[in-house]
Amino acid sequence: MKGNIITLADSEGSMQFPFQLSGDSLNVMVNGELVVYKRIGEGSGPGPRAVTAGANPPELFGKWCYMSNVNTGSGGRISNRCFTLYENGTYEYYNETSSSGPVASSGSQESDGGTWDCDGNNDYEDSRTLGSETYPLEKRNHPKTGDPMLVLDADAYVTYSPRTPW
Repeated sequence: MKGNIITLADSEGSMQFPFQLSGDSLNVMVNGELVVYKRIGEGSGPGPRAVTAGANPPELFGKWCYMSNVNTGSGGRISNRCFTLYENGTYEYYNETSSSGPVASSGSQESDGGTWDCDGNNDYEDSRTLGSETYPLEKRNHPKTGDPMLVLDADAYVTYSPRTPW
């Protein structure tokens, strides 16, 4: 730490994170996004579940995607939702949907991010747009390919890069 910069280094290089400490809040810029850590006093309890960077299962780190393609002959809909879980306790989410029909077509995009924490059965997220959310989480292998999947709130997200089955 030097001035208001935290430097993390390993054998692959180093990264610098600007920060500001204000009372019980530590504000850190990570990949262009503000991450806020709150100090919790003894006996006060965290209230909403506190995210603890570094405590998440490493096998969950990386990019996961859900894809859906429906074709009715006279139109259809394709949806692609992906999220990336980072080791530092942050995540990014992206959703793109396109629909077409005999009269009109439409498309939409959405993105979000925030912090996450997992206890093995549930994924706890603190989203920039939705606030605190809890989702049931289950690890499964794809029935046809054997690829690892995360079933998050009843939707199956497959691994984006090669991984060994669970």
